[in-house]
Amino acid sequence: MPLAVLVTAANINERTGARELFSQLSTPLPRLQRIWADSGYDGDEFDTWVEELLHCLFEIVVTPPKPASSLDALPKKRGRPTQAERQEREHMKAQCTPQQLHPSTTYQVPAHRWVVERTFGWLVRSRRLARDYEGLPRSSEAMIQLALSRLMLKRLAAP
Repeated sequence: MPLAVLVTAANINERTGARELFSQLSTPLPRLQRIWADSGYDGDEFDTWVEELLHCLFEIVVTPPKPASSLDALPKKRGRPTQAERQEREHMKAQCTPQQLHPSTTYQVPAHRWVVERTFGWLVRSRRLARDYEGLPRSSEAMIQLALSRLMLKRLAAP
C-alpha cells in the first residue's frame, strides 16, 4: 500500500513532486528500507537527499538493454542497398541461428515495475479514478486514499 499520495500538475517534474511529497511526511517510517524509482528520479543528487531524509536505500530501476542481433553489425546506409549488400545480408542470415537473428522478441518488464503497475491496476478498478473526473488535486488524492482504504478493508475482512 502507498504510504502517501500527492497529485500534481502535469508540468511538474517527478523529482520536484517527490521532494514535496517526502517533505510532507511528518511521521518517521522505521520499517521503510528501500524506495524503487524509475529513471525520471535520477539526477541532481536526489538519491542522497532521499536517503538522508528517510534513512533508507533509494534505488533507480533501469530497463534491461535490448539484446543486439547479429545483423546489427552490418553497416547501415541510407537509400536502397546494392546487390552486393543484399547478398552479404542474405549470406549472414543463412549462417545465423534464429536466436542470433532475433535474440529476444518478447518485452521484458523492468525489475520491480510490476509493483507500480499493480497499484495503478487496483486504483483504476474504482470508477471515479478510471477517468479524470476530479477538478482539484486534493479531491483526486482523497479518491485515491478512499480506493486504497476500501481495498485494505476488503482484505482485512476476507474470510
